Amino acid sequence: MKKAFSIISIFCILSNAKSQNVCNVSQLPANLQNGLVAFYPFCGNASDVTSNAYNGTASNATLTTDRFGNANSAYSFNATNSESAGSNAFFNPSWTGYTISAWFCSNNSNKQEQEILNTIPHNSLGLGYNYTGSWTGYCLYSLNSDPNNGSWDIVLGETGSFNNYSVNTWYNIVLVKNGTTWKQYINGTLDNTFTNATTIANITTGLRIGSGASSAECFSGKLDDYMIYNRVLSEPEISTLYHNTTVSVPEYNNLVNFSLYPNPSNGNFIVEYNNADFKKL
Repeated sequence: MKKAFSIISIFCILSNAKSQNVCNVSQLPANLQNGLVAFYPFCGNASDVTSNAYNGTASNATLTTDRFGNANSAYSFNATNSESAGSNAFFNPSWTGYTISAWFCSNNSNKQEQEILNTIPHNSLGLGYNYTGSWTGYCLYSLNSDPNNGSWDIVLGETGSFNNYSVNTWYNIVLVKNGTTWKQYINGTLDNTFTNATTIANITTGLRIGSGASSAECFSGKLDDYMIYNRVLSEPEISTLYHNTTVSVPEYNNLVNFSLYPNPSNGNFIVEYNNADFKKL
């Protein structure tokens, strides 16, 4: 009976797990606030919640539930003419290092050319999902040395190996530039490494979320939590981006030898406890 009570106690604790809907920079771990140039959590609007206030404007995109079920905490894009864009030119593809993180949830695997992020002007950096031909089913990125050029002269459609995406499922995609090397991560795991030494023009661009240069490149589904850094995030930091804003459990200080980790977690917990402590409850 006492052992059963211990198990029940654990489930009572887990029932108090809370989803982490991060809407402010101060809610992020201190290290993930460093170098954060823009953060679009889509908590009720398309504003940048950093002090830079590089605010966007949602056009034909509607607020919806995020990956935790929180209302008005992500945007739904209609695959035809919706986007979120701002007039501020603040992103510089020539930065020695940068990191771009976003969450996406496509609702239509048959819709191709789903743009996750694109610079303004268009031909500088593009990040998308499920393009045509050999790109079908993959996340990919394209890079150009000068947005005033009409071609993608660094790379057109660089993909990783992962292509087992499911509809109505959230994924975290991160693109990191470190000098002349780019790395793409999916759900905190390295998916692609690409190197090119072409000089990139020192030109700042704006950013467009959910669409590209034409209506054909509109996203179908939900997008959320865009973060733009002017530095290279480490692999542990990228893992934290994926795992941090997931599920957390409140502290139970009366359980001296009880531990639950990782906390926050993405749903998989490890529980350690001393049965004697539960006998005292």
